[in-house]
Amino acid sequence: MTKSIDHSSKNDRDVGVLRAEPVLDKTSARVEAAMRTGEEHFRELAETVEDVFWVTNPSKSRVFYVSPAYERIWGRSCRSLYDQPGSWLDAVHPEDRERVRHASASQSDGSYDISYRILRPDMQIRWIRDKAFPVRNQFGQVERLVGSARDITEYLQMQEQLRHSQKMEAVGQLAGGVAHDFNNILAAIILQADLAVTAENLPKETREGLRQISLASQRAANLVRQLLLFSRKQTMQSRHLDLNDVVRNLAKMLQCVISDKVELQLHLHPSPLITRADPVMLDQVLINLAVNARDAMPRGGRLRIQTGEKIIGDGQTRLHPEAAPGRHVCLTVSDTGTGIPTEVLPHVFEPFFTTKEPGKGTGLGLATVFGIVKQHGGFIEVSTEVEKGTCFRIFLPASHAAAESLPNPEPPKPRGGTETILLVEDDESVRLTLRAVLKLHSYRVLEASDGAAALKLWADHRETVDLLLTDLVMPGGLSGQELAGRLQQDNTYLKVLFMSGYSSEIAGRQIEDQLGENYLQKPFSPGQLLEAIRKIFQDTGETI
Repeated sequence: MTKSIDHSSKNDRDVGVLRAEPVLDKTSARVEAAMRTGEEHFRELAETVEDVFWVTNPSKSRVFYVSPAYERIWGRSCRSLYDQPGSWLDAVHPEDRERVRHASASQSDGSYDISYRILRPDMQIRWIRDKAFPVRNQFGQVERLVGSARDITEYLQMQEQLRHSQKMEAVGQLAGGVAHDFNNILAAIILQADLAVTAENLPKETREGLRQISLASQRAANLVRQLLLFSRKQTMQSRHLDLNDVVRNLAKMLQCVISDKVELQLHLHPSPLITRADPVMLDQVLINLAVNARDAMPRGGRLRIQTGEKIIGDGQTRLHPEAAPGRHVCLTVSDTGTGIPTEVLPHVFEPFFTTKEPGKGTGLGLATVFGIVKQHGGFIEVSTEVEKGTCFRIFLPASHAAAESLPNPEPPKPRGGTETILLVEDDESVRLTLRAVLKLHSYRVLEASDGAAALKLWADHRETVDLLLTDLVMPGGLSGQELAGRLQQDNTYLKVLFMSGYSSEIAGRQIEDQLGENYLQKPFSPGQLLEAIRKIFQDTGETI
């Protein structure tokens, strides 16, 4: 009985042992499969993530693992790092190497967090943020270092772009505000000088002096206009145009701008490149870049202007936040001049920054280019090499519309009329001068210093007023646009001509549809004023 029980128990134990073996085999297989899956997932992660992951011994004399991203960022093979663990430090930029060596050795546990530059074999410089963390055993001893290295070059470029844009915006706001006061002052000077020169029996010296005053004022007005262009607050009169036509039409003038020692080459795209832009502003861009290139080639050289098109992706729009992805037309202006030194390059678009001698430049040329391009929703890229030349690439949003042609008739000689004009201007010197110009040309003038005074005059003379000539921004809480709206509600046939020392963007975006012949940017000449009035009445079929 007892033997039977023992025998049975032995059999059970034997059977139990036999039954346990396949269970252990299955567990081992599951563990191995899980390990293989984990390794595969880690491999997928390491090969996909853009950061470099690495594992070394505490002294970094042996590399246990480095992810494939090392090859993409460092431009060197992972095998070279396994064979020579110190080669990562050899790739660090010489100016940063000692700082990196000190940072990696300063912490007793091997940890650090540092940014530095590396120099790739193709001589490309990349910025790296490198972090190291210690891995300790159960006794608290550091057994390994693990870390990650990230390429932060693009991030730093975006930061610099943001700082630059903020700085440009601040200066632009200042320029736009100050321009109003300058324009009012210049308007009074130009109008008075042009008005005085028409007087009879003026001595030749006096007439020449007045002409010089007018010319100097015009130069000052152009300077203010460049400030407004730079600050993206100049009134735009855009149309659909072919970038190729812009270059062709300006080629002869550019040849006169550059010296005979500079060869002008045009390489135009075979198909039309349509964009919506202000043609005068694009002319300004080309002229400024040509002058800049000419000055960089005092001994002569080659100025190359090329047009083309390009699809802009998300990568470039991250560097240029104001640009939208999609098809762009491209204007490239390159020279074989002296190039731009590395320390100067970050400042080239800053207003009043110039490397020219005093009196040889205002420092607004490239700042104006920057402002115009940004105002058109585009962006600029610059590449340069000292003593080899500079290349500016300007990208503007493409359009599928057809190019518009603009007639360019000979402007008729300005003439006056007998209509009644309600003149509303808060600057007394400008108002008095405008009144004198209008009366000299036979207009009847009613004048007011603000909107409230204009409303009182309107109440008494509404039947006789033919045109409202009003400043846009005035004291008293009633703008020129609001005044025009009220008066036109009372008389839908009333003609309106706006004027302002501000740009339309500062004065109010609502007048965009009324620009052109219905808007005068101060300062303007008597001829421009009379021509604008004549055009308004001509367009409505009335005679002056």
